[in-house]
Amino acid sequence: MIASNDLRARGARHSGSKLTDEAVIEIRRLYFEENHTMTQLAEANGVSTKTVANVLHGVTWRHVTGRTS
Repeated sequence: MIASNDLRARGARHSGSKLTDEAVIEIRRLYFEENHTMTQLAEANGVSTKTVANVLHGVTWRHVTGRTS
């Protein structure tokens, strides 16, 4: 289990991140409110469909979405 005060870089602070906090919020809004597909969102953001799915299901970017898997 990871402590809540974990100091590892998360989200946009991680050097390998392709998304920003704002992009994650927008992905969730477009998917849930405007019915965009995961494929459309992935292509628009330069990431894989799996990455978008992980964002939407709370596997990744939980610190932004507040969602748990």
